[in-house]
Amino acid sequence: KILRLVNSASMGLSNRVESIRHAITIIGLERLRSWLMLVALASLSDKPEALSLKALEYAKMCERLVEKIHGAEHARNGFCLGLFALLDAFLDVPMETIVPNLSLSHSLTQALMGRQGEYGMLLAIAEALGEGRLDQLMHIKLEAEYWSEQTLETLSQL
Repeated sequence: KILRLVNSASMGLSNRVESIRHAITIIGLERLRSWLMLVALASLSDKPEALSLKALEYAKMCERLVEKIHGAEHARNGFCLGLFALLDAFLDVPMETIVPNLSLSHSLTQALMGRQGEYGMLLAIAEALGEGRLDQLMHIKLEAEYWSEQTLETLSQL
């Protein structure tokens, strides 16, 4: 299943990947681990395929957001973040029980447990986009505009 996934049109590879070793070279060990986890969850779970699709959607959105902010070398953190965001739905277990057993970085742990920190904000944005809650994103933008105006006004009075 993993080789089929790596060789799928969505990967956009020009050459066919024939082995797991080659897949690691092409997509990296961390991403391969994430995909193995998704494949395992999807095959073990009685959850609808839509859940796997949503997890992949979040993974790609978070990957791109992190890449835009921190560069390509950090994009895999975003991919893992988005992919793991629905673990509780896959396993029917609260995130508070799952995440401590994953050996993730502090920033990923904070993001998954309570949408805290920078990664938590990025995940919240991906979720809002994925669920069509653009009004929430506009609210964040309006809050930022108001804060910026107030801050500049305060600075001008100093």
